[in-house]
Amino acid sequence: LEAAKRAADSMIRGLPADVDVGLVDFTACGQVRRDKFYSAPQRGALIGEINGLSPKQGTPLAQAIQRAGRVASDSAESVLVIVSDGADSCGGDPCGAARALRAQKPNLTINVIDLADTPRDRQALQCIASAGGGRVLRPGDPLDMNRKMKEAVGSASCPP
Repeated sequence: LEAAKRAADSMIRGLPADVDVGLVDFTACGQVRRDKFYSAPQRGALIGEINGLSPKQGTPLAQAIQRAGRVASDSAESVLVIVSDGADSCGGDPCGAARALRAQKPNLTINVIDLADTPRDRQALQCIASAGGGRVLRPGDPLDMNRKMKEAVGSASCPP
């Protein structure tokens, strides 16, 4: 989690000024929180929110995907980056949620940073990325986490 936080910090600071960034916190079953979107001058506050995250009980991936989808643009190209260590453990269907979201918003891509330890969890995360028109990026070490996070966001076709 600490490597993911550092990678998010680096990625956020490197985004073009005209890109807004949002956060969906899904640290426990029934506790999915969507923050506001952060403009370039507000990115320090976003990084503070990310640094304050800590795992709790459960992983409500399906609910988090649905919540993020409600605020994603209907027309502009968008990227949803999911950082997770496993499958939904709260009874949801994250693959179905990703498939439905992609059907509603074809300009949205869902990329997954895979921190899973088991083949079952990796398969679940792969399904989310495939259904969301994206890909899975699996970091090998903390430095690679920075590269993978930037690759995941790079799918947004952001200007250099």
